[in-house]
Amino acid sequence: MTVKINSSKNTHAQQRRFNPQRKELARFFRSYMPHVTKIDPGDDRIDPLLEIELFVQTCIGTDYSGYLHHPDSPPRFRYRPTKLTERHYSRINDWLLAYSLSRFYSPCIELFFNACIALRIAQEPLQSSHSLSSDGIPHAARFNALIECIRLEGRSKRFQDRLYESRSRAKSQFIQWADHIDHLFDEVRSRITVIRMDFAYRSEIAPLIEPEQADADFKRFLTNMNGKTSLFADLLSYFWKIEQSRSGCYHFHLLFLFKSDRLRNDAYRAEQIGEYWSKDVTEGRGTFFNAHRSTAKDKHTRLAIGRIEYHEDEKRKNLLNILAYFCKADQALRVKVCRRARSYGSSCLPQTDASRGGRPRRQRSSVLFDRVTT
Repeated sequence: MTVKINSSKNTHAQQRRFNPQRKELARFFRSYMPHVTKIDPGDDRIDPLLEIELFVQTCIGTDYSGYLHHPDSPPRFRYRPTKLTERHYSRINDWLLAYSLSRFYSPCIELFFNACIALRIAQEPLQSSHSLSSDGIPHAARFNALIECIRLEGRSKRFQDRLYESRSRAKSQFIQWADHIDHLFDEVRSRITVIRMDFAYRSEIAPLIEPEQADADFKRFLTNMNGKTSLFADLLSYFWKIEQSRSGCYHFHLLFLFKSDRLRNDAYRAEQIGEYWSKDVTEGRGTFFNAHRSTAKDKHTRLAIGRIEYHEDEKRKNLLNILAYFCKADQALRVKVCRRARSYGSSCLPQTDASRGGRPRRQRSSVLFDRVTT
């Protein structure tokens, strides 16, 4: 496996070289939208954590009320529900069951749990709207207080700065990865074989996979790559992203960049990597999608897989979409096993291949940048 850490001197040179292109790459990243929205038609479940996230975003982004207070009405009809209440009130107690003290959550979900704890809704669940809590407050009023607590904190500079920091970090990562691929084509190899894979779990097992298990399985795969020379001896770089589906099931997107000298059949190599994940790493629990199968290729109009030459601008441009998708902050994990866990990552930038032969190529400042701006 040829993934190596580049020297700090070369890294700084790369940063200086690509600095003029950062503005255009950043604009591309901000405007990027996924080309395809994937929904599993056989799974109509929705993850409670996703419901929480959507509820919090609604509270922050709108001025919708929970219950409307009519003090002159009889106690039973004093609080009248709005559409926000009808949609979410009955779900609050169920959402609280998803909380675990040992796990870490995305900002919006963490905000919800903290608000429920501060207002003692976590300790004393909501009941019928007109009934009173142990401290004599109607449960409808407690729900209104929850909305206001979420809205106040969610609109605060502190919370918005936290969201901005996450988006800014994702944008910087995307630019760094674009530089990474330019470096591979300009300085390391003029011909690279790109393999795109999706890892997941079998449908009957996926809902049972806890975050800790998914994290352990994927770490095992990345760690074992070094010793699996039959698959990864000619690997240059790789990129990855972990996601949770609408139902909360875990899946993984990977992009591998190989030397093309000996890799003649990318579809077969992809199949081997998928089998290694499904049979060896997960011991039969995993499954995979091979985008290199001919039937799968026919469905994509922006192909960036297989053998790519340094001068094939359109294919290299399509790599931008994959990198942007991997880095998009709004696709981040909803729950993590540790605070510093990442939902995307990559190998280190490899060094220039000094043994590379052939006629020198004309220097290109940033081939991806050139395509963005044309």
